[in-house]
Amino acid sequence: MKKIEKFKKLLEDILLEIDNEKANPQSLWRLGEYKPDFALDILDKYQVKMSQGMRSLILTEPDSVLVAPIVGVVREITELLQYAQNGTVYFKYGKAKSQRMLQSTYFMLDTFIPLDKTLLGIKIFELQDLYRKL
Repeated sequence: MKKIEKFKKLLEDILLEIDNEKANPQSLWRLGEYKPDFALDILDKYQVKMSQGMRSLILTEPDSVLVAPIVGVVREITELLQYAQNGTVYFKYGKAKSQRMLQSTYFMLDTFIPLDKTLLGIKIFELQDLYRKL
């Protein structure tokens, strides 16, 4: 399978997994959409370790801590797929191979929420790896 075909397939798989996360009423990817108490319950369910200060911050200033990065991921993956369907790989950030990073990867690395442990997160890391090799 050509790299561009593998790239397209992976993008399509990620969009399917995004649909699964959207349908999941306890998705880590959607924490910013929930009330703070419910978000804490979800974090506890996934055994996310956090300080008492972080728990208090979630309750008092949820917008500063809880995010719903799924919206940004959908935008990026859809844009990349549109280019890939035309036979092009679009490098929005970092033209040099060593600097290529998906915005979706950044979303996962810039939070204390273990998004990288979800199936969607694993697929995004797989895409990131392929993206650097194209």
